[in-house]
Amino acid sequence: MLCDVILPLIWLTFCQTDETLAAYAGRDRVFRLAEMQDRPVDEAVTLRFPARKTLELRTTCGQMAGRITAPLPWFALSLERGKDQDCDARALHDNLYNLINGMHLAEIAGDTILLQDDHGATLLFRAGD
Repeated sequence: MLCDVILPLIWLTFCQTDETLAAYAGRDRVFRLAEMQDRPVDEAVTLRFPARKTLELRTTCGQMAGRITAPLPWFALSLERGKDQDCDARALHDNLYNLINGMHLAEIAGDTILLQDDHGATLLFRAGD
């Protein structure tokens, strides 16, 4: 009887594969925000996936981190803001936080990640130096 309960719990905890964007993007890669709403972005904004189902976003104003809760091609995020700093790019930082929380679809092709919401808003990230 105990095995009937414990074995499924072990399987659910350790044996499920990560099918989220984090698994396909790779832990050792850094992506930079290239476009937001189809407009080029000059500010330094980086996206990393440091652990399973985990996302880390950094801007000049601060850091955000969260857990990705949906498998590809879907995208759902539980994002927490870190301690923000005063900076010139505050509007970009706040807009990015709001946009990424509303994204529902994710595509990854080579060095490019595209996030989209239901209304056509997009965030385009590219891996690189």
